[in-house]
Amino acid sequence: MIKPIRSFVFLAILLAVTVILANAWPEGGIRIAKDVILKFPSPESLKLTSNEEKKEHSRKIKDLIEALQKSLADKDSTDQTVEEEDGQLFNRQALRLQYARTGAHPLEPFFRKLTDISSLSAPLHVMHFGDSQIEGDRMTGFIRRAFTKRFGGSGPGLLPAIEAVPSFAVEQSSSGKWNRFALFGGPKPNIGHFNFGPLQNFARFESNGENATASLFYRPHPKSAGVNRKYSVARLFLGNTLAPCTVEFIAWDTVLKHVEIPEGMAFKELRVSLDSVPNPLEIRFTGAQSPDIYAVSLETGSGVIVDNIGMRGSSGTDFTRMGRAHLATVLNPFNLGLVILQYGGNTVPHITSDESAKQYGKWFGAQIKLIHDIVPDCGIVVIGPSDMSTMIDGEMQTFPYLEKVRDALKEETIKAGAAYWDLYEIMGGKNSMPIWVNADPPLAASDHIHFAPEGARTTADLFVTYLLEEFDKFNRGQNAP
Repeated sequence: MIKPIRSFVFLAILLAVTVILANAWPEGGIRIAKDVILKFPSPESLKLTSNEEKKEHSRKIKDLIEALQKSLADKDSTDQTVEEEDGQLFNRQALRLQYARTGAHPLEPFFRKLTDISSLSAPLHVMHFGDSQIEGDRMTGFIRRAFTKRFGGSGPGLLPAIEAVPSFAVEQSSSGKWNRFALFGGPKPNIGHFNFGPLQNFARFESNGENATASLFYRPHPKSAGVNRKYSVARLFLGNTLAPCTVEFIAWDTVLKHVEIPEGMAFKELRVSLDSVPNPLEIRFTGAQSPDIYAVSLETGSGVIVDNIGMRGSSGTDFTRMGRAHLATVLNPFNLGLVILQYGGNTVPHITSDESAKQYGKWFGAQIKLIHDIVPDCGIVVIGPSDMSTMIDGEMQTFPYLEKVRDALKEETIKAGAAYWDLYEIMGGKNSMPIWVNADPPLAASDHIHFAPEGARTTADLFVTYLLEEFDKFNRGQNAP
């Protein structure tokens, strides 16, 4: 039987030897073969972060954010940098939207619609497209709250027929057998077309060639913000109806609307008004073959509607794959004011050269140009990748080509006439992700890629704060280069 004291002594000796080796080992490692270098973690990487240090990291970040938001609330404040004791973590230049400072403001069409929001005949949609960093409404929900608080509007906006990840905005469920098809994120079955709808995914119910009934259910989420639990209009978008189909909107044991959809490829919208919010709203389909069901939107009839369009696995370069005609058709039903494109995270790990980073930037720039061509009277903001860490020499460090991807995205975004928001620099730049992971409470997840809930709130609050500051400056004629 091993005595506890012996185990303690063994571990103490092991730790002492590890620390000695960490200090004595050459920084570049020891080459033991042509292509093999033996490295040892640095002393800094072996240090344990105490709970007090974690809380201090979190406190500094929160204090800086509060100071920035307070200064922005003061309309007479100067554009100064907010610093901490050991250097800059956030600065006004990094937090500002970046765009070409000549000619018209790239967000002018959006800002003018916001200014005239009370006179618009339809609600103004802000579509937040992004990868897994935003899925489940994590960042978008905070952006929605800020916009609706100031400009009115409510409801979770666009929702998939079948969700890939549960949303914090609304509860979804279904009956019958359903299949989901996405344009992004890995291998896809051959469905014979690229008409994937506004969310770049659609769903079909299984019928086996005979009349079948399947339903989608939408309920207010009990833990969601109040703005998500209020809506007065339900909209359904579908197409590619290869056989006649019946659609019914049902609530309170009453059929609110019954529609016979004839066979045809055309994109269709069905709409029903709601006197109050049903729990649940059922959308029932009956037919021998399912149409492609693109999306449901739960919204109000005025104000701002902020749509969360999360695409796990997407690089953000699939808009052009859908084709100009279809993309124009599926965006046309919305009074589109702003498109937010938040991508890059899925691409960073696969970039291995300067040239591949530049090529990705060019592909992304083509997406911006296409959206601008189709909807010229909307603004576009690109939120670049956050800091992301991978294991290098025994330490979690920034991916080698992340900055190159960021640079390429920024360059092509500005060249295409959109605005760029540099989330990487806002976090603190190179190797800032471990600080966010080790904060107390954590601001980022242990995978060193995704934000924790508090980090999602932090970044969303900063983004919308600076976007609305840009709007206020525009209205005061103060958007100086």
